[in-house]
Amino acid sequence: VNSMKRVNSSDITFPDLHSGDAIFYNYTLHHGIAPFESGTRYSMAFFFDMDNPAAQEYMEPEVERNAGVLPVSVCEQVINLGEAAFHEMEERKKSSQIHSISVYDKLYEKGHPGFVANIENKDIWNVFEPWIPTISEIVKLNDANREPDLHRIFFHRYSPDSERDLVEVHTDANMNTVTIQLNNDYEGGGYFYVKPILSTGYINDYYIENDWIDS
Repeated sequence: VNSMKRVNSSDITFPDLHSGDAIFYNYTLHHGIAPFESGTRYSMAFFFDMDNPAAQEYMEPEVERNAGVLPVSVCEQVINLGEAAFHEMEERKKSSQIHSISVYDKLYEKGHPGFVANIENKDIWNVFEPWIPTISEIVKLNDANREPDLHRIFFHRYSPDSERDLVEVHTDANMNTVTIQLNNDYEGGGYFYVKPILSTGYINDYYIENDWIDS
């Protein structure tokens, strides 16, 4: 990943994402963040269904791009709030290497029958709360057999001079994830995924079609 360039290949795809676009993928998709040349990339990650009941079952990797999920004005507002939160955290911790802010988290607390929701950054949450049904609907359309259960939201910032300017190839522990791109005024790098071996074809006389974006 350290030397990866923003170039699509037979194995790797960098989806053409713009401000407000969302990527949905399930837990079997291998993906990562390639290093940047200049500028800063901002994004929001929404983690659904942490219980992952299908973890013991085989699933085909799934990925889908959804254009224009958020207005650009909302993206810009969240970036400004995120930068303000980063500045406050950096001043408090005397570090300029913070790259992630927890916005919302469901935690198990002793004495409660289940998970307890915690809003950890109220300013960003207040902006996103009206859009949660829209984001949840993306998950529901791709996984109709279960009601989406939002467990975590993070605001991410990546740049060439930050401690974490890339994310190694990995799969998520939760069932479904939606990542929203907040800006695209940076050079190089960015979100990519590894194309599954199967794209379109027949298996045992059954027609299987997966329309991998930007393939």
